[in-house]
Amino acid sequence: PLLWGCGQQKQPWETTYPAKGLVTYKGVPVPNAEIALFPQDDTVPETVRPRAITSEDGEFIVWTFEKGDGAPAGNYKATVVH
Repeated sequence: PLLWGCGQQKQPWETTYPAKGLVTYKGVPVPNAEIALFPQDDTVPETVRPRAITSEDGEFIVWTFEKGDGAPAGNYKATVVH
């Protein structure tokens, strides 16, 4: 059989899923904290770094490619800077 196709198959890290949460310290919400997620999968390009900034009430919504799009599935290490 012949197979025809256009373009390349989408990479797993190109699909994002909603991700949100709350940052607290000793039970108190942390406003304006910067969150960076570092994929633990070596095949994910260095340009794919999900991130977020907490609101005044410590809540955040993760984005990778555009505001609020979430993060690719996988394991991450996280840093939070306030």
